[in-house]
Amino acid sequence: MMAELNERIATLEGQAREIKEELHPLYQQRAEANCPFKVGDLLVDEKGRRTRVSRITPGWAGLDGRFPGMRGRFLRKDGSEGREGELYSWYGWKVSP
Repeated sequence: MMAELNERIATLEGQAREIKEELHPLYQQRAEANCPFKVGDLLVDEKGRRTRVSRITPGWAGLDGRFPGMRGRFLRKDGSEGREGELYSWYGWKVSP
């Protein structure tokens, strides 16, 4: 009995892993399609901070695609790239002119 349960669990866990591996690139594609910005875009927020989008991710909100995550390299006053950080939508990011 226990051996059968362990075998069934192992089989299902293997299937779940395979499904997750198939889903990840689809989540990524959906996040990139739903994001109003693209990797490499230069953005500015309400406070005048500038950043270059370095990564778009599926986000954390149930992976339903409505809220893709973004990371960016903040730009110093001289234009050189600084640290990378999360780009939260509530900061009002817009494409920099």
